Amino acid sequence: RTCTMDSALFPLWLALGITALATAAWWAARRANTERTVAVLVLGDFGRSPRMQNHAVCLADAGAPVVVFARHETLPHARVRGHERIALVDLPSFDPPRWVPAILALPLKAAALAVALAAKLMCGRRYGVLLLQNPPAVPTLAVAHAACALRGARLVIDWHNFAYTILRCSLRDRGVRGARAAALTATAEAYERVLGRGA
Repeated sequence: RTCTMDSALFPLWLALGITALATAAWWAARRANTERTVAVLVLGDFGRSPRMQNHAVCLADAGAPVVVFARHETLPHARVRGHERIALVDLPSFDPPRWVPAILALPLKAAALAVALAAKLMCGRRYGVLLLQNPPAVPTLAVAHAACALRGARLVIDWHNFAYTILRCSLRDRGVRGARAAALTATAEAYERVLGRGA
């Protein structure tokens, strides 16, 4: 009776074993593809950034699936548009209403962009590496760090410049000087340096 029982259960155990192996193989392949996928984040018009377009094409040519999160207002290069391993995801733009006071407009815009970025980066297609264009640093650096932490991805920053040095020049051009300008610049520098080291 024992032999008969074992013989009867053998097909079931075999089916369960094959299912388990197939599931493990599928999961490993999915994980490997996720780790190879590179997300490129550009808080601006991707079509006007030849450097980031070149990064995307080079990564895709090397065999990595690439997802570009950016605003797509200008048509990118034909090599980007025609590449089978590059997917383009549009980021929304946000301009506060004109009735919002100027002192609140910038924080409101940053908050709205942070929410939109978080929704795009933390939902949908998974990725193993996030390549971030900097500047701008606000809110992209903070959101990118949070998204990578939650999704188990690595953050890589392509430093075009330092955002706080651009802010310093912008404040000077607007006539903002003295202690106020120094405080704003110091805060921006600390933010960028701390988050920059974590990449």
